[in-house]
Amino acid sequence: QPTLDGPSAKACAGGQTAAGTKPMTSFVSTRVGTKKCSPAKASEISQLVADWVAENMRPVSIVHDSGFRRIMQYLEPDFTVPSRTHIVNTLKTRFGQCRKELQQLLETVDSVAVTTDGWTSKAVQSFVTYTVHFVDDDWNLVSCVLETSEFKGSHTAKRLADHAVA
Repeated sequence: QPTLDGPSAKACAGGQTAAGTKPMTSFVSTRVGTKKCSPAKASEISQLVADWVAENMRPVSIVHDSGFRRIMQYLEPDFTVPSRTHIVNTLKTRFGQCRKELQQLLETVDSVAVTTDGWTSKAVQSFVTYTVHFVDDDWNLVSCVLETSEFKGSHTAKRLADHAVA
């Protein structure tokens, strides 16, 4: 059964309720199903969490956030939230799959244009991104980021070219 902590639990401590209402612990326990989380469903949820982290640029450490864990416990009480290490490994596997798919796609393209974009963050850390562009068979412009990495030093054409082939 899920446990409540934080301000919500303190407000409902001792079962104190307004007239005719149930304490929060009663609400949560009636909302949570008793059905066990299957290994297949647990794997799917873990994949969805990894997708969410990547797509929304969330820190991997969010899986240790108490609010995130409470939500997961409420939605799927028998689910064990994956560790940071598990999410990182899942993302590395996904990266390998995406890289392979992109390589296969680029093998089918006759010509591409490559662009670079360099910038400096507010923390005065320089980055460069390499993007490949091409037109597919349906005349749609397709753009794929090949890499974003830290770039030390000035952003001259020679240094960007040297960095690109390194």
